Amino acid sequence: MTSTSRTTSTSDPVTAQTHQTNRLAGWAPLALGTVGVIVMLIGAGTPVLDVVRYGLYLLIGVQIPGMLVHRALRGRPDHAVADLSLGGAVGMAVGMGGWAIFMLLGIQQFLWVWPLLILVLFAAVPDLRKHWTTAPYPEHVSTVSAWVLAAAAVFYTLALGVEHWHGQALPPKANFYYIDQYWHLANVAELTKSLPPDTASVTGRTLHYHWFVNAHVSIGHMISGVSAPVAYLRLWEPPFVAVILGLMFTLTRSITKRWWAAALASLMLVLPTQLMPWTWYKPWASFALTEGSPSQTFGVLVLLVGSIVLLPMLKGRSIGWGSWVLLGAVGILGGGAKPAVLPVLLFGLGVVFLWRLFTRQKFWALIGAMAVLLAGLVVTSPLTAQAASGSSFKLFGLIYFSPMWTKFVGPENVHPPGSGPLILPGLGEWHNLRLAILMLIAIMAQFSFVFAGLALARRRRGADRAEARPARGRLNPIAIFLTSGFVIGMVMTFTIDHPGASEIYFARTGTPFGIILGVWGLSYAIRQAREKHSDEQVFTVLGAAVMTAIIIVLGVILAGGRKPERADLAFGLFRPMLVVGGVILAVAVVWWLLRRTAAPWLRGVGMVFFTTALLTTLSVQGPFMTGLHTVQAFTGQNEKTLPPWHVTSKEVTGAQWMIENTPPKDVAATNVHCFKKVTYDRCEARSYWLPAFSERRYLVETWAYTEENLLQVDKYTGGFGFFPFDDPEKLRINDAAFTDPTPEGLATLRDKYGVKWLVAVTKASKVSPKLDELATLRYANSDMRIYQLK
Repeated sequence: MTSTSRTTSTSDPVTAQTHQTNRLAGWAPLALGTVGVIVMLIGAGTPVLDVVRYGLYLLIGVQIPGMLVHRALRGRPDHAVADLSLGGAVGMAVGMGGWAIFMLLGIQQFLWVWPLLILVLFAAVPDLRKHWTTAPYPEHVSTVSAWVLAAAAVFYTLALGVEHWHGQALPPKANFYYIDQYWHLANVAELTKSLPPDTASVTGRTLHYHWFVNAHVSIGHMISGVSAPVAYLRLWEPPFVAVILGLMFTLTRSITKRWWAAALASLMLVLPTQLMPWTWYKPWASFALTEGSPSQTFGVLVLLVGSIVLLPMLKGRSIGWGSWVLLGAVGILGGGAKPAVLPVLLFGLGVVFLWRLFTRQKFWALIGAMAVLLAGLVVTSPLTAQAASGSSFKLFGLIYFSPMWTKFVGPENVHPPGSGPLILPGLGEWHNLRLAILMLIAIMAQFSFVFAGLALARRRRGADRAEARPARGRLNPIAIFLTSGFVIGMVMTFTIDHPGASEIYFARTGTPFGIILGVWGLSYAIRQAREKHSDEQVFTVLGAAVMTAIIIVLGVILAGGRKPERADLAFGLFRPMLVVGGVILAVAVVWWLLRRTAAPWLRGVGMVFFTTALLTTLSVQGPFMTGLHTVQAFTGQNEKTLPPWHVTSKEVTGAQWMIENTPPKDVAATNVHCFKKVTYDRCEARSYWLPAFSERRYLVETWAYTEENLLQVDKYTGGFGFFPFDDPEKLRINDAAFTDPTPEGLATLRDKYGVKWLVAVTKASKVSPKLDELATLRYANSDMRIYQLK
């Protein structure tokens, strides 16, 4: 369905009324989608007042200022989805800029003034006042596409609810979150205090990390007044992802010129696309958006904004000064969002630059764009240097993180990530190499949607009138950009070796590009087929492709369900692949026979069948699993049991006592260091819940994610979480304060390290009764005792 211009006359009262009714009806998907998200938030235990307050912050503090600024920079977009999504993204960027200014001035408590200043500016200055317009957009978004887009946002929120919120109780209830959630929550609190931020779990060390998403959550927390846990664990992500979906829609629509293709690409971004038939093996997935990595979600938004800004340049057009300003913001935000964002954009631009150089086309604007993005990388690198700590290069190192691999190859071929040879050990033996190849195929299958883009390779010169002016020769610069960005993401994933497997985020950052290529290929194949075939014939092929995809999914699930013995692991992985190969062979034979006999019209629609079957195959399992988990959640079948080392409600309450009763920048010492709470030597040093809930800094709470710890990867064996603390004397003094306190030891903590509080968790270690004499007990329950040093 193509867009149409609105030039309706309103001189007739009846026509005017109809026009107004249609305009209001056009906002129904947004309105009902918003209601759906709000209902699920409240159903997940989010306080209603917090939802209202955060909603007002989003509207007044982000959306309206962002739309006004974006219109001033680049003009008003042609359709509502572009205006809303780009406005939301720019609003977040403007908010980050204001936050940085207010933090550096030390007046962050007045941050709520920042968006109001922007609103007043646009209301007071005559040349800016025009950007408040609510006139109809030149293009009307397809109604069906708008509903699909709204459904995608609601679906993602539903998936958050049943997959994460369902077992993620808000404080002060007892809880046990994915460990990184505590760490991010501690960073959110820290980013309300100082810039650059301190490392809350090991104070005195600057937090070198891509923490910009944490700053974004901090802004919402400070302006709305919603508590940091509610803002982070519930409220920030659904609207943020809604903006991402709008950006994906806008970019895909600009490339394919098809509303339905834009809606499909947005939907595929959240389904998610996957084909994982093995109950006993889960390959790395292509999820571009993941609740466990908020920085990845933030990075996708920056990636899509950058791509939209660069799109005219890729088409050979010039961009205005406002687009250059926004590109500069992309460079800065990309550097602080995720290490993969700028490399993907830069490599894509670099390949297009080389292509234009060799074909003698204009390329100076591309050089300028790369320079702007590189400048952003240089500016932010001092803040995010830790992201690469402990990393090295190792071909196929990602496979190491599968327990199946480490058990199969034996201890002699196991080296900690970030260390060892440049090629994954063990590949010299055939049985290991065979397993590695199959594991790589399984991973690549999760990203295979990109192969639907092969349909574009058949594009005749100038055949696609819906695109911009055809590129010289057969190549399209937009396709080059998207393909190059996707490919470099995959290459870096299989060559970088990070201690925490973070190399996977390079491939996942390229996922939106791969999806757009796949959907673009489908769109082009259908458009070409409809030029020579009837709609009935094309829809027949589409239906056959969908049925084939369902057969493939059912077949591979049946083939991959039974866990094989260790010696048969390779064949166990291969069985589903054998099913796929068998179905493809059978379809090819039937297709050939039909084309030669009963259905000669099948010639020319094969690419429609291929692209549809491929994208459908990858889009079935994700929604099915979400639906299954939804049913289980409502019927109580997947209730999660808290482990013995969970954070108790009394521990949460004690930690939150610190918020109301201690100065924000006070430093405390604690006896909690370990993931399973009980303190012992070489435990897994990933705790983080205490700085998360108390919002205070600790001398030594836990250290796994510190830059100093990750740099020890060549010094110790095992996972980086089990490395000992890099300053053993400081840790000894810290722990002695709880197990064997002395006046001299406590004085050292107070005078040398600036410690003012001792937070003793009774389940972590022995707490000496002498503390009652040597320090002032300020708070106590059965799980926690908090002392103030004298």
